[in-house]
Amino acid sequence: MNSDFYTYCMNIAGTLSYVLVRKINSLK
Repeated sequence: MNSDFYTYCMNIAGTLSYVLVRKINSLK
């Protein structure tokens, strides 16, 4: 498994989850 690809995917997942949390919190 390519560690660079894994790190890239984790960064994408982290960014998406952060954006989702921000949107959910702004709706409250």
